[in-house]
Amino acid sequence: MKKLLLILPALCLCGNIFAQSKYNLDFEILENETAKGWASPLGNDNYKISYDTSIRQNGKVSASIESINEEGGFRAISYRIPSHFSGKKIKLTGYVKTENVRDGWAGLWLRLDPKIGFDNMQDKGITGTTDWKKYEIELDDLPNAETIVFGGLISGKGKMWFDNLELTIDGIPIDKAPLRELSSAEKDVEFNNGSNINTLELDDTRLANLDLLGRIWGFLKYYHPNIGTGAVNWDYELFRVLPSYLNAANNSERDAILLSWINKQGDVKPCKPCKALDKDAQMVPDLDWITSSNLSSALEQKLNMIEKNRFQGTHYYVGSGQVGQANFTNEKSYVKIPYSDLGFRLLAVYRYWNMIQYYFPYKNETDQNWNSVLKEMISKTIKAETETDYHLALLEMVVKIDDSHGVFSTPKTWAHFGTKFPPFEIQIIDNKAVVSKFYDTNLAEENDIKIGDVITHVNEVPVSEILKTNNKYIFASNPSVKRRGAFFVLFKGDNSSCNVTVERQGTTTSKKIKKYSYSNFNRQQSKDKWNMLDNNIGYVHMGNLTRGDVTEMMTAFKDTKAIIFDIRNYPQGTLYEIAPYLNTKSVDFVKFTKPDLSYPGAFIWEPSYQAGGGSKEDLYRGQVILLVNETTQSHAEFTAMCLQIAENAITIGSQTSGADGNVSKFNVVGGYSTMITGIGIFYPDGRKTQRIGIVPDIEIRPTIKGIQQGRDEVLDKALEVIDSNLIKD
Repeated sequence: MKKLLLILPALCLCGNIFAQSKYNLDFEILENETAKGWASPLGNDNYKISYDTSIRQNGKVSASIESINEEGGFRAISYRIPSHFSGKKIKLTGYVKTENVRDGWAGLWLRLDPKIGFDNMQDKGITGTTDWKKYEIELDDLPNAETIVFGGLISGKGKMWFDNLELTIDGIPIDKAPLRELSSAEKDVEFNNGSNINTLELDDTRLANLDLLGRIWGFLKYYHPNIGTGAVNWDYELFRVLPSYLNAANNSERDAILLSWINKQGDVKPCKPCKALDKDAQMVPDLDWITSSNLSSALEQKLNMIEKNRFQGTHYYVGSGQVGQANFTNEKSYVKIPYSDLGFRLLAVYRYWNMIQYYFPYKNETDQNWNSVLKEMISKTIKAETETDYHLALLEMVVKIDDSHGVFSTPKTWAHFGTKFPPFEIQIIDNKAVVSKFYDTNLAEENDIKIGDVITHVNEVPVSEILKTNNKYIFASNPSVKRRGAFFVLFKGDNSSCNVTVERQGTTTSKKIKKYSYSNFNRQQSKDKWNMLDNNIGYVHMGNLTRGDVTEMMTAFKDTKAIIFDIRNYPQGTLYEIAPYLNTKSVDFVKFTKPDLSYPGAFIWEPSYQAGGGSKEDLYRGQVILLVNETTQSHAEFTAMCLQIAENAITIGSQTSGADGNVSKFNVVGGYSTMITGIGIFYPDGRKTQRIGIVPDIEIRPTIKGIQQGRDEVLDKALEVIDSNLIKD
């Protein structure tokens, strides 16, 4: 018999007391033909989930997932365990058997929610027919997790069984793993099942008051010394003050309620020492609203006193990331709270708005003044009639930061825009969608689609109109990235086909084309790292090149006339290995700002970063060309900045993503997550990169004619530049 995993219940919150709970990790306990505790099937309905008593690795039962048609996709089943353990690493082990798995893979999967860590064995998935074998997955970020979710999955077609699962934490079986001590904030569970705010009528006065409450709530969250220690559950304190606050008869009563609420949070002692605002700060806290909100003198004085004596220790809700970006901690995701709970809707807006207000380095670079966003988004989220409307409002709020790192999606937004797509990529040129590449050549041919086809309408709606309507849902730092993201809104809907109007060789036709899941595409991608072009010119695909390849690559290209570094992709961290070949001096190539955690809202300068410093013997003396476009984002932009230290470097292409710098990830209420660019990135002379991106020396964009001719016009321009320089020599 298999040994069931037993965990003793917590009798206290001490580190050496163990939880007691029975986990059905081996599927032995069946209830109505379903394994107890195993629920939440993920994926689509092209699969059958069953519990097999004839084929098993151990005991009497195993779980199986089997494709039942040729549609494909994926299917997974899951088990959830609250993450209250004190360890750092969690490992899932289990046995898997497969039968004719193809067009995908099978395996185990492990996720730390909310979206902290994830591994589904995609890079080492099981294919074909295999006998029982033990597999394992390990994740490192357990301390930040609220929930441990795991199970088995199959992508594509075939059948898989899995059995005899086990979880260990720092090498200790879960039944013996110590619990971590809960903070005072975590012990407050009054609103775990809802805020009790179920109706909220908005008029101009109430909306203005909610705008003010959101600002004060966020200010106190990051400034008040007692709240900063985690002594109170600040989310739940919002729900405690809301009923009386919403019923305040006038501003005087409103301010009295706020002052009483603040006083209940504990005394604010003089700050000793209290770090002063850096006189050279690149950004200063935006607290003018305290004096411009027409508050009572007592309330205004209280807020100013808290600012002067703000929290200075290790903050419960925010810390420092790897390179100084804000690391948001202890932000519960509230997965089980229904979207209809208006208090939690308000919390979602307050939380996000204040994270941007105090810890986004580009708050002052947004198209819409951030101070006007709070009131607008309170109104839109509270008035949302359906769950999809609510999620779209949250997406719209994220898009307003104008940051290509601001990714946000939920099952509802995916369903709205669709999880099925035509088998080709597009580029938006002159408000038309031009087919530029195939995801799957065979499927494109089946739908009579050719490279260079110009799509003018989708379901009889002009492409320009679709883009205009959905522009507010495309997260992007600049218009180039808006066009890049157009694909995901253009063929909207989860239906399996759409009607398009296509221009080809002067003829306009209308046709129905099929849409597919990504798993249906047989994508052929080049894995070439570098190759020699005609006329002794080296070409490097930076997305495929690894750090271990650099010496061999630069040796091979040592005597070439030029090297073209194609950065229209996501590089693999090779910049510091390449840079010494491009400059014998150590050269400043970037400087950045980071949040001053002692003064929320302030950003301070950090020393410049350098690259280069190679030997004269290894110095590359040919022309250096960098290719960039809107897909050049984040680390790719950072790489381009670094390689620009070559004295003879020329950057060719078009505007890059304009989202450089390490990201800060955080939870959005409802079990979702998003992120922001967490540090400010600037050239050594202070030039901005956010939203602007890497400005090419020679700008060239693809044209409809060039795409139809199958040309890479950016690469062609690079070759032309190299040739003209050689003629001059």
